[in-house]
Amino acid sequence: MIIDIGPRGESTQVDSTGQASLGGGLFVNLAPGVTLPDAASLPILTAGSINAAESTFDVAFLPGLDNNKFLRVDYAGNDSFGPGGGAVNLSVADLTALLNYGQGSASLPGSPTRWQSRT
Repeated sequence: MIIDIGPRGESTQVDSTGQASLGGGLFVNLAPGVTLPDAASLPILTAGSINAAESTFDVAFLPGLDNNKFLRVDYAGNDSFGPGGGAVNLSVADLTALLNYGQGSASLPGSPTRWQSRT
């Protein structure tokens, strides 16, 4: 699925009353010079239902954003589309807050806690 985000922050959107099967790749293109507001959420797909066997994209290629921001793919159930309905949104998130930069230290799950040189 290819999504284009235009110069005013508008995005390609797929609306389906039927069942959506995701899987495969999500490719997002950002027009030059676009700055998306903090916490912006861009709907890219709404569906009457989402195939449980293919409920997420296998891979997503997303453009980088300025000021420690990034695009996140959010998969959400949406009762307004009936039982099992759903939506996929692109949301602007803050990498600094996610990694606790400026809070004295940063830790990542699964990162080593001690390093020892072996000579």
